[in-house]
Parts: sequence; C-alpha cells; structure tokens
Amino acid sequence: VMHLLEFGHKNIGFIRGPGVSSASSQRFEGYRQALRNFSLPFHEEYVYDSDLKMETGISLARQFLEESEVRPSAMVVVNDMTAIGFIDGCREGGLQIPEDLSIVSFDNIEFSAMKGIELTTISQHVDKMSEHAARLMLKQLENEDSKPERVILEPTLVVRNTTGPCKE
Repeated sequence: VMHLLEFGHKNIGFIRGPGVSSASSQRFEGYRQALRNFSLPFHEEYVYDSDLKMETGISLARQFLEESEVRPSAMVVVNDMTAIGFIDGCREGGLQIPEDLSIVSFDNIEFSAMKGIELTTISQHVDKMSEHAARLMLKQLENEDSKPERVILEPTLVVRNTTGPCKE
C-alpha cells in the first residue's frame, strides 16, 4: 500500500484469500491498517474474495470490469497466482496495466518476473525461511532442551512493471 501511495493512489482495492489462512488475514489487516494510518476511505465494494487460484483472478477481473464505472486506481492482491490471473483478465477487458490500474501482490514466485507479467510483488524470502526452519528443526532434534527461537525476516518489495502513477 505504501508503494501505491507514493504513486499518488488513494482509492486502493484488495483481493483477499480464504479467511482460514492466517497469511491472507494478516495481509488484509495490513491493508486496512495502512488505509487508517493515512486517513483513506475503506470501500467494501473494492474488496474481492479469492481462493488463491489464477482462474479465480481471471473471473474477478471480469467482475471488476463489469461492476461499475467507479473503480479503484490500484489493487493489492493476496498472492501472485491470483494477481497474474487478474492482470490477464483486466488486459483482456481492455485495461492497460499500470496505466489504467496498478497492481501489487505477495509471494514473488518465479512466474512474476516473466516478460509480459513483470509483477510488482513482495518477496518473503521463502528460501531463507526454509533454511532457518531446517536449522531450527535439526537443532531441536540434536538437543531436546534447546529453547525455541523466533526468526523474523523482513519482506522486500520487488518493483517491476505493474505499478505506476495514478492518473486521477
């Protein structure tokens, strides 16, 4: 959301994932908190639900394009696969990304960097998470008395070609 605000976006929507997913819930709450922090309005009609699949992103894009003339200028999407589908559906419907709509997502999967997709996304350093998890598991197996450790890895914004200045 901060990245989109830097581009002048004030009407920002969100595509969230299943409520049973703590990651999805935390991402949505982060979006809501950013809006509150900058005294921006929350529009329930700018929020869409997904199941984290690319096909759902395509369907949501069609819904997004049909629903109203008043739309957000930017969207935050809960995961890259849904975002890739959403981008495809928006382009199929005639929107130019990022000229008409900026999109930022989470995960930084390999497909996100592909030519033609070039999705701006948040990397959560899954490789480093895996290394730390393996190290901590081995440590616990070697010494049952070892104390639990909390490892916090800061996410990184990977800016590509799906975000740009707000036209409004």
